[in-house]
Amino acid sequence: MKRISILGAEIDPLTLEEAVNRTAALVASGGAHQIVTLNPEYLYRAQRERDLLEIAREAALVTADGIGIVWAARVHGFFLPERVTGIDLLLALCRRAAAEGWRVFLLGGRPGVAAEAAARLARDYPGLTVAGTHHGYFSGAEETGVLERIKAAQPQLLFVGLGAPKQERWIFQRRAALGSLVAVGVGGSFDVLSGRAKRAPAWMRRLGLEWLGRLVLEPRRWRRMLVLPLFALLILRMRIKAASGCGGPAGPGRRGTVHAKTGEEGRKVPKVVISGYYGFGNSGDEAMLFAIISQLKQRIPELEVVVLSQRPQDTAKEFSVRAIPRRTLGLIWRELKNADLLLSGGGSLFQDVTSPRNVLYYAGIIIMAWFWRKKICIYGQGIGPLNLPLSRLLVKLVLRVADLVTLRDKDSLAEIETLGVRRPVQVTADPVLALEVSPDGCERGRLLLQEAGAQGGPLLGISLRRWPNLNAALGAVAELADTMSSRGWRVVLVPLQPDDAEVLAKLKEQMRSPAVLLENVRGFRDLLAVAACFDLCLGMRLHFLIFTVMSGVPAVGLGYDPKVGRFMSQVGLPTLPMASITAGNLRRAVEDLLAEEDIGTRLVRRVEELRRRAWHNADSVAALLRSGK
Repeated sequence: MKRISILGAEIDPLTLEEAVNRTAALVASGGAHQIVTLNPEYLYRAQRERDLLEIAREAALVTADGIGIVWAARVHGFFLPERVTGIDLLLALCRRAAAEGWRVFLLGGRPGVAAEAAARLARDYPGLTVAGTHHGYFSGAEETGVLERIKAAQPQLLFVGLGAPKQERWIFQRRAALGSLVAVGVGGSFDVLSGRAKRAPAWMRRLGLEWLGRLVLEPRRWRRMLVLPLFALLILRMRIKAASGCGGPAGPGRRGTVHAKTGEEGRKVPKVVISGYYGFGNSGDEAMLFAIISQLKQRIPELEVVVLSQRPQDTAKEFSVRAIPRRTLGLIWRELKNADLLLSGGGSLFQDVTSPRNVLYYAGIIIMAWFWRKKICIYGQGIGPLNLPLSRLLVKLVLRVADLVTLRDKDSLAEIETLGVRRPVQVTADPVLALEVSPDGCERGRLLLQEAGAQGGPLLGISLRRWPNLNAALGAVAELADTMSSRGWRVVLVPLQPDDAEVLAKLKEQMRSPAVLLENVRGFRDLLAVAACFDLCLGMRLHFLIFTVMSGVPAVGLGYDPKVGRFMSQVGLPTLPMASITAGNLRRAVEDLLAEEDIGTRLVRRVEELRRRAWHNADSVAALLRSGK
């Protein structure tokens, strides 16, 4: 029967019974033969490690070990009658061996496991001759002895359980030394046969859900399962390309054709799609978008930018770019198809504290870009916290497929290292730190504060946001504000997002002294200008703290999220965890800052260093786009 080809590997479309009959013919023919039980992990890995495709092509028999291979065949219009897994083939061949008088040898597993599996097989299949066993933990120096032991046993069937693809490579490279036999890679079958591992229930196997059953029984396998969605996307992408006449597989490391406009001088105009928390009226995030666009445009003036936004009309008007609805997946799909790069960032997109849906959404957009083989950049992001296993799995997946990863702090790098991610990463800084605060902006800030009635004395700026159990800290903040007011300070309450005003109004109600709630500030430019006029700040919102520190204004962070403490440690300023805030420790933190001489000069020096690092984000993207890789 003619083999079918999927991603460069040729598979025999056989039932289990037919595979056993084919193996019997191989035994009768003499010589050394290899059987490969092909699963999605092997085939996906083979797209980069091309020797694995050669092994599959040279094999005497290749079966579909896994419902993913059967599904992939159907997507490409081929028919595979059923899965023929390593363990099912092993059991069927042992039954046939007992009837035919074939000798079998088991190689693999931890010491003692192969022997226990052999005892089980001998018990289940009376008459079966197990010619020998050996564990899989032998050294290079011991290998010659292992090969001699196998050859001396004269088995007709050799079952090798070293794990894919190690077992396939081992068999392929040592065929000549093994003698006349049929060697089959069977993965972790010995663990199941010895009782040290459980197989998924029969009903799950019938439904093609054995992979899910194994994950439930062995949760530590979740890292290996990362390849399954990547394999599925690769199969679908190849099918779409084949249907549209765009050619066949190119391997997961290669990017597709650039779909770019042509500029006035005939040059290609690169197109970037930006995905982030944009169009929600958050001044910090809008400042970040402005920073990203302006910095990229300085590096690549002809760049075409498309932003995924909650309010695309407002975003397009504010930033002079194209913007599309961030929830219209069909439109996003088309834009990504014709883009050169997806930029995911900045901010803290990959965290599941505010909502577990965040990771699902942003990872989904990256996977769509990966499907179209577009360049992918995770840009100036803060990673974590990631509390849910699914979140951790998805973030690990997208970090693997990204071409460029820049993180805004070392703690984010440490976070991804806990996921087991080992790849080149640049630690830069928040993109907003590359913005300049102009003298005209400072004057604008003074006018806004004067209009609001905030003048006459040093200014204390306070920024709060909604957060569970905030009420416990609200009284302490109000008491500090009253203390500062009694010392001649003017207290100014600064909302960065529309719903911040509600929280700040509650704070104002708890205060005994007057405070000014800024209601005449419109957008991040006004906030940057106002922040430069403060003498001291207290805040939860990260970008409020960044705005103030950029102008050399000392601040105390209120740590509702690790990102606050991460930034404040970068500039040498204090952060108080929300759960432990009291009026006393707030007052001490403020007094320590006010007592420090030349603190403004120190902050300006620190910010200047961060500003240089923030520019590395845009520089790296420009280099990636120009590389053509």
